[in-house]
This record gives sequence, C-alpha cells and structure tokens, in this order.
Amino acid sequence: MGEGCMEEETMTPCSASNGGGPSRLQSVRRVAAVAELGSLAASHAMPVFHVYLNGKKVSTAGVGDTGVLGAHVSWVRRKGEHTLSKKANGVEEELRLHVGGLITPAQEHVRWLDCDLKIGDEVRICVAEAAKVDRPRSRERRDHAKELRSQKRYVREMAKRFGWKIHTQP
Repeated sequence: MGEGCMEEETMTPCSASNGGGPSRLQSVRRVAAVAELGSLAASHAMPVFHVYLNGKKVSTAGVGDTGVLGAHVSWVRRKGEHTLSKKANGVEEELRLHVGGLITPAQEHVRWLDCDLKIGDEVRICVAEAAKVDRPRSRERRDHAKELRSQKRYVREMAKRFGWKIHTQP
C-alpha cells in the first residue's frame, strides 16, 4: 500500500445506506472561500467524498460550490516498449487510488490521495455533504506561461515528426 494512504479512523456508514431518502446535494448553492492553513471550510455544506480503504477512512475531499471532484481506481499493465524502462521483455503493473479535483474559480488543482493498491483492497466512497474537508496533500495553481511553453514544445515536436517547417513572423 502507498505511503501516507491510511488514517486511523473507523468506518462510519454512509447516510444513503440507511434507507436512502432525498439528497440535499441539489440544494447546495453557497460555499465560503478557502480557509486558513490550506484546509477547505465552507459556511454551508458542500458535496464531499468520504473515502475509505479497507474499512479505514483515508480522506474527506471537497472543492466548494464550483469545481470538479473525482475519485478514481485504476489498473494498468505495460509490456515491452510501452514500459518506462523501454526494455523489450519488461513488464510493469500499477494499481492506484486517486482522489483529487479542481477548484474552478482559482484554477487550482488539488489532490488528497494518490496511492498504490493491492489485489484484495476494498475502496468505498460515500457521497455526502459537509462544511469541512481534509487539507489537500498538494495544490497547484494554473501556470499560463508554463502551459504556453508546453504547447509550443508540442507543436515543434509534431512538426519535426511530420517533416513540417514552422515559420514565425518577425
């Protein structure tokens, strides 16, 4: 299991598991800005993901009232030239849990978890409402200058690959 993926807290049932009932998710409209120390806190409840791994709570994630929130389990196996080592007989395998999002007004990518899993691990996500979430492990604001350099580099690589010549205006 990946480093820093577990917290010592016991599992609590998701409210929807107690008969369902109407969700207040649709009524969430107002959420306050980012609070002190980088943790997110809202004056009103926001949609959140309570994430559990093998019965232990590992994260409560949320991005306020405008943004993107995601939790993703992925598995990949690469062979040969598709591996990072590029060895013909190489085989690489990954099984990962990622919880992250985008705080839209600030154009800030946030990440709570990005950890290794193993066969037999159980991941559970409870969609709920809360006014507070855990502090993201990483935050990265959009860097327009860096994006422009990356786009230019990509165009030059593609031009080279296709045998094109790039002409710029003086």
